[in-house]
Amino acid sequence: MAIFSKLLTKTDIEKRLSFPTKCLRSLPCFGRGHAVDFHVMDECGQVWTFRCTIRKKNNPKPVISKDWSKFVSSKHLDVGDKITLSKLDNEVGCAFYRIEVKKPVKLFGVNVDLEISDGEALEILKVASSPGSLMDGLDGSNAILQQEQQQQSLNPKDWIVADPQNAWDLLHEERSLMTRLTTSCADLDDILGGGISCKQVTEIGGVPGIGKTQLGIQLAVNVQMPSYCGGLGGKAIYIDTEGSFMGERAQEIAEACVEDISEYKRFLHKDLQACQGEIHGKDVLQNIYFFRICSYTEQIALINYLEEFISDHKDVKIVIIDSVAFHFRQGFEDLALRTRILGEMALKLVKLAKMCSLALTELRKVFGTVLISVYFEHAYHLSHQYDVACFLNDAMYAAVVLLNQVTTRYMEGSFQLSFSLGDSWSRWCTNRIILYWNRNERYAYIDKSPYLRPAAAPYSVTARGIRNSAPHCKRSKLV
Repeated sequence: MAIFSKLLTKTDIEKRLSFPTKCLRSLPCFGRGHAVDFHVMDECGQVWTFRCTIRKKNNPKPVISKDWSKFVSSKHLDVGDKITLSKLDNEVGCAFYRIEVKKPVKLFGVNVDLEISDGEALEILKVASSPGSLMDGLDGSNAILQQEQQQQSLNPKDWIVADPQNAWDLLHEERSLMTRLTTSCADLDDILGGGISCKQVTEIGGVPGIGKTQLGIQLAVNVQMPSYCGGLGGKAIYIDTEGSFMGERAQEIAEACVEDISEYKRFLHKDLQACQGEIHGKDVLQNIYFFRICSYTEQIALINYLEEFISDHKDVKIVIIDSVAFHFRQGFEDLALRTRILGEMALKLVKLAKMCSLALTELRKVFGTVLISVYFEHAYHLSHQYDVACFLNDAMYAAVVLLNQVTTRYMEGSFQLSFSLGDSWSRWCTNRIILYWNRNERYAYIDKSPYLRPAAAPYSVTARGIRNSAPHCKRSKLV
């Protein structure tokens, strides 16, 4: 256990090896002319020796050895670097210390201008920088060293983003790579432009019992469907924070999905097995990775782990969280802290979406279930060119879908549904869809979208999953 710790600059040690008085007092008393060897162990376990000749008790004069020169060279030390020496043990004539080197992070005034810490500014620049830039893959001292080496050849403008893209190319890219995931309800797909879109954030909310969890399970199943059926041909991650996932219900929806695929194949009169293999109900359930989360700390940890998990399971196309707000709506007295944690979590998801071309959608509910779904999609079109579709299946284009809760708010003289977690959270969402009851029928309404016009569509929750509205699926009246 370290009994001494002090930050020293490289200049201090090089010129006079200025250890504090507290350190010297802990050493055996030496007379004038005696020498003390300081054995310093770095983070790699290598030991470096520095010899001091005692002239005065509180003013040792070092004899800089070759080890010190090698140490400076190997660690790329520079003026202003902070060196932490922690004493481990001492014997007669020698002392052991552990050394840690921390290089100052040069953030070009970002932290000063925004009045935030170096760590927060570093995180902002990591997200703002383009893929493959100097901020990618930073971790520990190696990350700081990597940053320092690359800063020498970069200007502050290189920290911003990649080269600009003209609007025409952007429009062409959006149209060519915009793949959608079907909801299994044709009317709902119509108002959504074909289904849940990728590379965007869609927030869906509604009252309890409206069918949000059913929709989440339906999407986890539909993502495994081939492209000609409106799916993405991948697997799903289901993160359950409330314990509302039902395996038996998932099996019912999966078996119905398999039957629908078989019917569609017979309708096309084509052998599609060359590109898509046969799907069975058991396979659908095995392709859903299930996580049970019991606290907000576990939720944050899992969000941070998603990037690594998805890199190991590249066929994952959707992540569903049920629900994102459950653990954040209780036990938080500090609302500012909650907002900050939620912002960091959203930032992780946005970064994941950008890296894997994800699209975000949130399902929210009033005092009820929430799902966050992250859709990872292939860059192929819904066409009959199945060989092209299978080739583009290797491209990692993704969509993130977030499902969250809503509550009620008094506005304009009446109580209206409002998405939970406040306005700061809603800024991450591109589209907003509200699920509600109209008399005895379920409806979905597009409340906000930059490219979809406001519209409503009925839907039903049947034994086979989410389907078009049907009279026998209406809510029963209590007599």
